[in-house]
Amino acid sequence: MRSYRHLVTVDMDNILRYAGRSVFRAWGASLRELARGQWSHVVERWRVRTGEADPFLNALTTLLDQLPCIDGAILFMLLRGDGRFDHGVPPERWPAYVRQRLVRSPAAVRIGWHPSYHTSVNTEQWRQELKAYDTIAREGRVASRQHFLRWQLPGTLRTLLEAGFEEEHSLGFADRTGFRASTCTPFPWYDIAREQETSLMMHPFAAMDSAFDRPGRGLAEARAVMQQRSDQVRAVQGTFISVWHDRYLSGHREFAAWPDLFHQVVAHARP
Repeated sequence: MRSYRHLVTVDMDNILRYAGRSVFRAWGASLRELARGQWSHVVERWRVRTGEADPFLNALTTLLDQLPCIDGAILFMLLRGDGRFDHGVPPERWPAYVRQRLVRSPAAVRIGWHPSYHTSVNTEQWRQELKAYDTIAREGRVASRQHFLRWQLPGTLRTLLEAGFEEEHSLGFADRTGFRASTCTPFPWYDIAREQETSLMMHPFAAMDSAFDRPGRGLAEARAVMQQRSDQVRAVQGTFISVWHDRYLSGHREFAAWPDLFHQVVAHARP
């Protein structure tokens, strides 16, 4: 028997905005901001680099405030930051307070893995990032979602299964909402080529925040469509999985309006 649930997932694509970044990158960004007359940005950057809490960690506060209104949450951690598509800060460059906040977060917030852009085609890179994930995972290898939703069938799923993962969360759209798997209920992956039922559970999501951060779209549409999707899932007693990103939930600078939208969606989708 199914019952309606709302699971909030957060792709931690950056983890930190300023802290943990290379000095070269920090100076380059500061020079660009000075050229644009953004003095406050430069001051903020170097305050964070000298000990002030990074603003993107406010995403965790935004999430924790809403825990009583949801059925659980997963933070998908991107642990690679040296490529065109990957901007996460690796764990070895985290300030001490980052790891402390993650470790002390409630059990209802699980720590998942967000394998980087090239891991679906680069096995060695996949293994290296998995080692990094193992250093921060509190419950073992539980849940994974591919960065940019870039994965291969059946290769990526077989690799995750062999590594001992229980859940895969890449089934969804990045540029629209909807039901890519034609269902809103988690289901076990069946390996057709091997005619084999597996224990890897596929968790399809219905809506992602960044789908609305595009020309011609906006916060009003995001709120209305996300609430509509939650209503559709509620009507069939399914699992509504929403996808958010750390930068949006931080409410920092250009993302100032997003935490309020998050609160409204959570309130509407409350079980």
